[in-house]
Amino acid sequence: MRWLRIVPVLALVVAAGCATAGPRELDPEATLATVRPTADNVLARWDRAATSNEITVYQPLGAFRQVGDWEPALGDSKAALLAGLVEAAGALPAAPDRRDVRLHDGRTRPVRPLSAAETLDRAKRLAMRDAPSACPTCSPLRVAGARLVSAALGTVGGRATAPAWELRLEGSAVRLVAVAVPDSAVTELEAFGRPEGQNAGSWIERADPVDGPALAVVFPAAPYGADKPCGADYTGEAVESARAVVVLLATIRYYEKEGPDDCPAGVQQLTIPLRRPLGDRVVLQLFTGVPVEKMG
Repeated sequence: MRWLRIVPVLALVVAAGCATAGPRELDPEATLATVRPTADNVLARWDRAATSNEITVYQPLGAFRQVGDWEPALGDSKAALLAGLVEAAGALPAAPDRRDVRLHDGRTRPVRPLSAAETLDRAKRLAMRDAPSACPTCSPLRVAGARLVSAALGTVGGRATAPAWELRLEGSAVRLVAVAVPDSAVTELEAFGRPEGQNAGSWIERADPVDGPALAVVFPAAPYGADKPCGADYTGEAVESARAVVVLLATIRYYEKEGPDDCPAGVQQLTIPLRRPLGDRVVLQLFTGVPVEKMG
């Protein structure tokens, strides 16, 4: 989603135009009023999913999770894993009998787990889909064995525990864990797209609860305050429900500069008040509707 991260800075540059250089005030209410309905929709969808009888996940199911650190002698192992270069060195265990997914509230859902080979294949497909590069010089990691374990599964309702395969690699103490729940047993909460005509300036890189109660949020922004060329100042607010929070951001002041629009990207931090402490609620991205990846 890199495009969401650079648009706020570009929008500021476009707004600068060719007028006399110096700080310019903006009314943030116009931006905030435009995106509040989207925030309400994001929260309503999350709340519906959290109270449904389905197992609803917000990330692709079955990605590799690395346990342990790569040995220095294994060189390109990390790159190989990111590229999905993992193969079975021999036969792997068959699918077990039914197992339970234990939900955050203690309820259980029976599922028929995938075999170790099926779990490996799905995890490889996910890695190759999201691979930063194909890594043609990497040697494949070889799976020497597998055992059935339990692993955490992030769901909209809270953290669940699900059957998974722990994959043992040749020549390394690192283990790879991948959830073995079949795709048919869950519902994936698809990411929203940016609504047409709406400002794209509310991507949150990190959100940490602080005293107040409040959230300290870090977001892509102008590199300086509005007292300098290429700078801007921001404000924000939180839209809250019983289970989640969406942070809205808006520019209140920017530095209108003369000359080429060659402003670098940056990040800024704001403290956003909450009506009550965050607690076990999650912070959701405005234009995807899924949780912020980095939360304190």
